[in-house]
Amino acid sequence: MKQIFAIMLILLLLVPVAAAQNNHLKLLAVSEQADGTYKGAVADLFVEIRPGTGRVFMDTFPLSKLDTQISTRFAKEIACQVSTRDCSKIDFFYTIRSPSAVITGPSAGAALATLTLATLEDFPVNDKVSITGTINSGGLIGPVSGIKEKIEAGAEAGLETILIPLGEGILEENNVTLNLTTYGRKLKVKVFEAIELEEAVYHITGKQLPQAPKNFSVGSDYIKRMKSLAQSLCERSTQLSTEAAEKVKNISALQFVSNMTSRGESAFNNEQYYAAASFCFGSSVRFNTLLLQASNISDEELIKEISQLSIEAANKKKQIPTYSTITDLETFALVLERVTESQQSLNDSLEALAKGDKNSALRDLAFARERLRSADSWSMFFGSGGRKITVGQKELENSCINKLAEAEERFQYVQLFIADSLQGTRKELNSAYSDLREKRFDVCLFKASRAKAEADSVLSAIGVSLSQLDRVLDQKQNAVRIAIAKQAGKGNFPLAGYSYFEYANSLRGFDPASALLFYEYALELSNLDLYFKEESKTYVPEEKNLAQGPLLLFLGGLILGLTIGLMINNKKTKPLALHKQAYRHARKR
Repeated sequence: MKQIFAIMLILLLLVPVAAAQNNHLKLLAVSEQADGTYKGAVADLFVEIRPGTGRVFMDTFPLSKLDTQISTRFAKEIACQVSTRDCSKIDFFYTIRSPSAVITGPSAGAALATLTLATLEDFPVNDKVSITGTINSGGLIGPVSGIKEKIEAGAEAGLETILIPLGEGILEENNVTLNLTTYGRKLKVKVFEAIELEEAVYHITGKQLPQAPKNFSVGSDYIKRMKSLAQSLCERSTQLSTEAAEKVKNISALQFVSNMTSRGESAFNNEQYYAAASFCFGSSVRFNTLLLQASNISDEELIKEISQLSIEAANKKKQIPTYSTITDLETFALVLERVTESQQSLNDSLEALAKGDKNSALRDLAFARERLRSADSWSMFFGSGGRKITVGQKELENSCINKLAEAEERFQYVQLFIADSLQGTRKELNSAYSDLREKRFDVCLFKASRAKAEADSVLSAIGVSLSQLDRVLDQKQNAVRIAIAKQAGKGNFPLAGYSYFEYANSLRGFDPASALLFYEYALELSNLDLYFKEESKTYVPEEKNLAQGPLLLFLGGLILGLTIGLMINNKKTKPLALHKQAYRHARKR
């Protein structure tokens, strides 16, 4: 009988082993040297998936300098978004082994997402191929540092192919331009640039995932509403321009602001309506400032207006509609942010006045006036349609926390290579933390998204000369197109993402650095659905569902165990009967 139980126990223990799937990939990283420089390093990355409840487990040795938990969880979410599998019924186990301490963090994101997706789809993995890059919303592979050093380490470890982020193939080092593809050939390793997760999976597995849409069309409803918004803000700018021409004596200041107005008009005529709205808003703030400075407004009158506007802003905040679609969520956040910024500017105006800095007080008041007006203009996007989503307080809080974690991680990663940079981003992150504490989760999500985008824009520019910046902008523009097309394919047009995309396009000719930043904003804000579930989404299990595997194996093992047990039992029936008879006979004696 003991043998029967032992056999059945072994069969049952084999069930999770048979149900699990695992894969391995070489992970490219850098290690910090004693002199503060960085050297390429190679670690081993393992992923295993088993039936479960969507949990993520991480085991690293030695411990990395940056906590890779955040990168791992985000990479898993991105992979699950692309996969056909139901990840809520799977547990994920990640193991990183390295001979020395390495810095992984966000630069491991692309490798983590690629290996996870390959494992979910049960694709064979070529572990002679590796990838370095961040993984961003929409499954886009983003920039990292130390690529040259990673290629060197990968070649030394015997890798045959290394994937790097698109647009990162040219490196400026000590005033020398280095083509990393050519450099890789010298080291006998192929170097390819990749932009999408699906592309990386193809290089590493040889399997082609379904292609996401690459093109999109802008809906007539969006065009109509944005045109109306731009028209409203530009009419305001024109009105203030006329008033300023009559009252302001500073001709050079008027000319500077008028140039901005002209830029807005040009953008409007070219049907770049968000760009037009931005230029016209900026000129309105400046015209308003000039008018206030020319009005000789008293301190008492200034305080009175600040009080009135504060009441108006508080009332507007209470009247902002709720939301049930991604577009309405974006609209809510954009409107609430403008009202909140107006309130903050009013407080700043009072503080400046108390310090005797009346010019600053007037500038802050002018900004508050126009920001409050722009909130009304953006309200016209409520009710634009889009997919219904589940947006409870818990979902919003989680989205805020997750995006803050991603942004903080990316910020710290930039600090490794450019110390004491991104001070404005640090301030934005602190403001987002404040929103988290005050339960303004929707605004927190937007601020954290922008902070992450700012860090990414710096990473994109590291090692890039001015002559190469246009090429980087081309790649970013293409990446945003893909991200927007993916969302449009899901029936969700990203309001903020497309608006920033359009603005970036308008900035390229005269302010490429700002264009790069707004492309990054567009990328981040084009994939907010990552954190929310669709109300109508139902899951239909597919044939490969891991959750079915254990049940079938368990039943099969149970039947097999019983069969073997019966066979053993039948063979032993006669000897056992004889033994029992002898035992009874002995007792009688």
